[in-house]
Amino acid sequence: MNKFLENSVRIVWALIFLVPSTSFSKEITWREKTVNDLQKIRSTLEANHPAFKTLQESPEKDFLEWFESGFRVAKRRAEQVDSLFGYYFTLRAYALGFRDEHLVVQVASFDRFKEQMKFRWPGFAVQQSDKNQIRISSVNPLVQNQVPSVGAILVSCDGREPETILNENVYTFYGNKRILKNRATFVPRIFVDSANPFIQLPKICIFQKDGKAKSYAIKWTSISFEDLWPKIDVSYNAKLQSTAAKILDGDIHWVSLPTFSPDSMGEQNLGNIISEAKTHRNHKSLVIDLRGNGGGSSTWGMDVLKGYFGEEYIDEIQNQSRKISQETFEYRVSKDNLKYFEDLLGNASKNILKTDNFFVRVASEMRKALNEDKEVISVKLAELDVQKSHGNKIQFSGKIFVLTDMYCASACLSVLDAIKLIPGVVHAGQETSADAVFMQSTVPTALSDPMIQFSFPVLRIRNRSRGNNSPVVPQILFDGDISNSTLIEQWMKNLAGKS
Repeated sequence: MNKFLENSVRIVWALIFLVPSTSFSKEITWREKTVNDLQKIRSTLEANHPAFKTLQESPEKDFLEWFESGFRVAKRRAEQVDSLFGYYFTLRAYALGFRDEHLVVQVASFDRFKEQMKFRWPGFAVQQSDKNQIRISSVNPLVQNQVPSVGAILVSCDGREPETILNENVYTFYGNKRILKNRATFVPRIFVDSANPFIQLPKICIFQKDGKAKSYAIKWTSISFEDLWPKIDVSYNAKLQSTAAKILDGDIHWVSLPTFSPDSMGEQNLGNIISEAKTHRNHKSLVIDLRGNGGGSSTWGMDVLKGYFGEEYIDEIQNQSRKISQETFEYRVSKDNLKYFEDLLGNASKNILKTDNFFVRVASEMRKALNEDKEVISVKLAELDVQKSHGNKIQFSGKIFVLTDMYCASACLSVLDAIKLIPGVVHAGQETSADAVFMQSTVPTALSDPMIQFSFPVLRIRNRSRGNNSPVVPQILFDGDISNSTLIEQWMKNLAGKS
């Protein structure tokens, strides 16, 4: 070894011994993880989210206001964090404050996450009633004489009204209460202890039944996830029919589309529905059942519509609507967003092949914009190269119904928007979910703890006919258990007969 290298090695070893050994073994605290990831979320949004560079109007103003005010709240919470759950709920509350269901902090591996969660409950579960009351829905038989009975209505806890408790303990950490799906889904969590250190759990609550009010001391006891979840989960996707088409009463063609993010069997079923749609254009009625559909790729839904109504017809009514509204897609230009589109194209699956040309255009324009230091690219949808109909008419002449529930979101809403452009369509069922005008989520990326992920939208839709976070209310509302397919089919038969 020459003298220079020998001296260099001595210097390196000397420096190593000068550094305290604890600096190599010091473990980052949960508080530090929380602060670091709050900063990471902020810097990622500032570099890639469209709200920072598109026209500063509502909801951009609301977004940017929460970007600052919400961060101040989150930093105060971060000072108290000393566990995975303090970390998780701090980040989650900050993300939720943007009121955008495409901007989320979520659990990547729930199996691992729930192993560390120590759930507790008071021996009973609640759900929201059709009158927006909080009612006891189930009771542990072992404590049934010590807790309110099934059907009892919550009046207050510790001097706080139910809505106050929900605002402080639930909606801050789980979702926008203005959306029916969120209210129904998250109300049961008012009596679930999920180790959130930032809430005050109810101690003494008053319930009313048969006109009599009674006070109960709330005793929190441990419960496993497997035992708890069936008691508080109001979703019913497992009860819904699979993706399929059938004939009712000989003249009603019913097509069930519970997802636009299908598994391999679902892809096969959707392919069959699309390929056979032309053969069912002569039925007296068509019911497009979107119950349980939380989104995926809208291309699936659009291909179904083109199968039943004609490809040129669907293209034309959409294009005419876009010309009138001047609906525009505005993408934030950044290196990360360009990589997202390049990866999307590189890993394209069957269900987005027909949108490849559009994504190729977006990627190409974004690449060019980066070189020219542009911050936003805009695509007017009416200017897209779509097939012209040359006077082509709708290929289905019967009555058309579309059925939704509160779970219809994202791509489901986009397909619903297209269906409602068809003259004479009857929208029935339940109020839908809603989404912001910021769309197209990035692939989730891991934060400091790999169990927790963060994703955000890269697209701002301008001049969309459906407002920001605005649900769609059906023309005819269904008052009952919309998950009961036997009941809903009879109801739709009656509607089809009357209309």
